[in-house]
Amino acid sequence: MRTHIAISIALLAAGCGKVKLPGSGDTPDTDAGGADATSVGTVSVTVLSFDGQRTPREGIDVGFFAPDGAHEATVATGADGVAESDLEAGGAIVVFEPPPPALGGGASSRAYAVLAVEPGDHIVVGGEPFVSGETTIMMTVTLPAVTGAIIYELDTSCGNFSSGTEVVTVNFGAACDPDTFSFLATASGDAGRVYLREEDVPVIASGNYDAMASWQMTPTRPFLFTALPDEASDLLAGVFAVRSGEDQIDASLARDGEPVAADMITLRPERIPNYDATMMWSELRPEQPALGALDVVRWLGPDDDTDADLGELMLPWMGPITYDSAARALRWRLIGDQEYDATYVTVVASVNDGKIFLETVWLVAAPPGIEEIVLPTLPSAKADYFLPDPEFVNAYGQIVESNQLDGYDGARQVGLDPSYFPRNEPLGAVVRTTYSGTTAR
Repeated sequence: MRTHIAISIALLAAGCGKVKLPGSGDTPDTDAGGADATSVGTVSVTVLSFDGQRTPREGIDVGFFAPDGAHEATVATGADGVAESDLEAGGAIVVFEPPPPALGGGASSRAYAVLAVEPGDHIVVGGEPFVSGETTIMMTVTLPAVTGAIIYELDTSCGNFSSGTEVVTVNFGAACDPDTFSFLATASGDAGRVYLREEDVPVIASGNYDAMASWQMTPTRPFLFTALPDEASDLLAGVFAVRSGEDQIDASLARDGEPVAADMITLRPERIPNYDATMMWSELRPEQPALGALDVVRWLGPDDDTDADLGELMLPWMGPITYDSAARALRWRLIGDQEYDATYVTVVASVNDGKIFLETVWLVAAPPGIEEIVLPTLPSAKADYFLPDPEFVNAYGQIVESNQLDGYDGARQVGLDPSYFPRNEPLGAVVRTTYSGTTAR
């Protein structure tokens, strides 16, 4: 029999003391990742596009705020996407993304904030990288037929495609390699799951490529997880991506998952052998939704150990996030004392009276160890980025620990990037993320 802990929402409210950040009227707590609040110097912010291409954005307003939340300056980015201003240590920067053209009776505003910055910081704020843009090349890949297959998945280094027949149409965007690509094909037939992989496939604009490799049975591989915590309910694991040379493929492979009935468990997701790197994802879900979920992403070589000691990988659980619009405050509770790099919180606030729809979205990067964020007071020119009396609010967040970051000093330089799914990490990377809980699942 396993023992279980019971942590209610009421208990979450009895956590450790709160730590305030810019906008609260207090200077940051240096123990929670805050800076030395005695120095003043230049803070540089580079704004990249949010269309997946991450190109420099010109003419984007960046607000610079003092540690007490007071607005110091607003500077527009230049042609290189950079805005700079002097700022006291412990202040914050806010990127104000221009709202899209209003459609009918609606408007939406989006802001990206990085808190507890220091003089000398070079902060990059941009969207999650992904394949996007106008299709420039279309071609087909003809796979060997699989008896009994009703769908063929073709995962490539430039997107994922599928077809009800062995002829799969692929569309490559402008950002794709115009000469060659790699692919991993999978299908389920009468004999079971099969795969086929090829590298250095020629791009044939408006033409067809006949696959030369043969189908093989798709293997599974055991992944042993030990030291599961008492509050664990379910564990899932699977391969999300593979890499051959510089070509990375987001893979459509079967995952595995089981309820947790002991302090160790072995899962057997599909894994294709001999790729240079494999992105292994696992998620631990606790019995109580208020505790959120823990995700672990590991980039493994073909011969790397697959065992995972969850006792060593655990992060604090992150409780549900509440939003106090009158105080401009986001609050939550942490359960656990493990160290991590940074905190990321999103709040979506909206009003819809049947005639007009207004929405504001804030995405915030903040130091570790905190349980409250107070949004800064905005200048009048940016008042539309804050709804003082929203009708609907959705707030959620995550805490992140990565062996590719050097604490919050490193995390804040890359803005919101550590909050994105870590699908582009180097071999050996281990990224752990706890997502905030909910009041109901």
